[in-house]
Amino acid sequence: MSRVIGILLFSLQSIFPAVAQTVTPPQTPPGVIAVQQSVQAGFNLLVNRFAFALDVANTFGSRDYPNDATWTTQTIWVWNTASSNWEFWSPQLTLEENANYAQEHGYGMATVINPGQGYWLNSAYNTSLPRIVGEEFQMTPEKFSSLPDGWNIVGVSGTPSQFNRAVDFSSGTSCVVPTGNFETLWAWEPGTSKWIFYAPKLEAMGGTVAADFATAHGYLDGTWWWLQFVGAWANKIKFSQVPPTPGTTQNICLGTKG
Repeated sequence: MSRVIGILLFSLQSIFPAVAQTVTPPQTPPGVIAVQQSVQAGFNLLVNRFAFALDVANTFGSRDYPNDATWTTQTIWVWNTASSNWEFWSPQLTLEENANYAQEHGYGMATVINPGQGYWLNSAYNTSLPRIVGEEFQMTPEKFSSLPDGWNIVGVSGTPSQFNRAVDFSSGTSCVVPTGNFETLWAWEPGTSKWIFYAPKLEAMGGTVAADFATAHGYLDGTWWWLQFVGAWANKIKFSQVPPTPGTTQNICLGTKG
């Protein structure tokens, strides 16, 4: 039987080559990406890589409207730079419970994650989030410069040093380190629970200054640390500050998939 099937397939491809070509998997159009984000158990600093805002309730679900992300995601934290406050969402709570919890603890309620905006996701397990397809967000010097002063969570792919040059308006050589875009950049390494730290002014000083500073403060030197589409804090004001940390949610437990 298997030999007959093989002969039939060969004959069809020989007679109708155009038909055989149609079974090739479709390619993603230019500028469109398909993302199935991997996360580790605990806090992950992620980014909305799409050119459209993510609806938090639809993307991660809730106890009354669950989806595939609901069963592993404990909390979502979005930083509001304008108010210097956290916006909160937990898929383990109902819509009403989320609103009440946020109000009781002085948080805003996270409703959207804007294009290119980063956020914290607290996962119960090592897992992958549901697949999303859409147009990719592109960070430009114009978009970065329009961010408000203070702490912003932005998306970084490549090294922090490369990101610093990519958001700079100047057309200088790669040997010149721009120092006016932001003071510090901080990415999170969930495997070690340490900050990956980068400061353009330290890199510009050359030598081992940046590495020595990071080591002395218990950070990982991020100057040439390769980051694969992750969220990172960019501080556009003060050098010495450490990024804000999400609140605690000891009373929120992971639900059971029904």
